[in-house]
Formats: sequence, structure tokens, C-alpha cells
Amino acid sequence: VGVCPEQAQIIAQTLLEAEQRGVHSHGVVCVTRYVDLIQKGFMKANMEHEVLRSAPAVEVWDGKRSNGQVLGYYAMKRAMEKAKSCGVGMVGVKSTNHFGAGAYYAQMAQKEGMIGIALSTGSPTMAARRRLPTSRRTMPNKKTQCMPETAVTWVTPVSESRL
Repeated sequence: VGVCPEQAQIIAQTLLEAEQRGVHSHGVVCVTRYVDLIQKGFMKANMEHEVLRSAPAVEVWDGKRSNGQVLGYYAMKRAMEKAKSCGVGMVGVKSTNHFGAGAYYAQMAQKEGMIGIALSTGSPTMAARRRLPTSRRTMPNKKTQCMPETAVTWVTPVSESRL
């Protein structure tokens, strides 16, 4: 469907690691959904983003409806760069697609000796109790009843002396 090899590798890695952790709902079962989103024009095949705001420790990106895993990967990389120079780094990304299992991004930081936190909001995916239509999301917008996926990564370096 046109995903470049480097970004396809990131997507595959996040999905396989979710499978290995037993989080099958965020594993390879997502591939058909992503292909469908790309074919219907709801997800871009390759990452595009725009830096909306930047400060020494913080950045905000517009993900332009790109793949959430690819955006999450690069956002965590950028947050880690900022943390190395400022002591903390945060990158918020709006207008993304499904970002997969958040543990992947936190573990990216862990592998670099940092503490990482990855957060996401999403569109409705579960029904409210005793209701049929899906109506709950992690952060609902009552006015518009829609929420484009949003991802936030946060990271700080850790040293043995701080533990």
C-alpha cells in the first residue's frame, strides 16, 4: 500500500512486540485495519508531520493523519533528545492514527536508561454500559463527539545515583 521500508519496519516491530507481550489486540491483527485506512485515505501511507511549537524541552506536532506508530516512534526519539539536554523532554502529537501499544515507546526510553511515559487518546471504541453504539473514548469531546487520536510522549534521564 505504499509504506516505505523504514516506516514499515517500525510498524512491524511495534505490532510484533505487542504480540510477544500478549497484547494481541494491538498486534498483527491491526494490519488489515491499517491497510484499509490507507486505501480509504484516512491514514497516510508515509509519515508527514509539522512542528507547531518548539521549546527546549517541549514540542507539539501535527501528525497530519499519519500512522500513529511511526509518529510515536519519532516523537519518543525527539523527546529523548530533548531530555538529554534539558533533563526532561515532551512531545505532543495531534491528528494521528492508531498508535498501538504504548509500552513500546516507554521501553524505547528504558533501553536508553531513561524513564518514558507514552499517553494517547482515541476515537470511540467501546460501548457504554447498556448501550449499543460505541460512545466512550479515553478523553471525550462532548461538544463535537469526536476526538482525533492524540499521542504524548514524556521522558527523563535516570542515573543510578537518582534511584
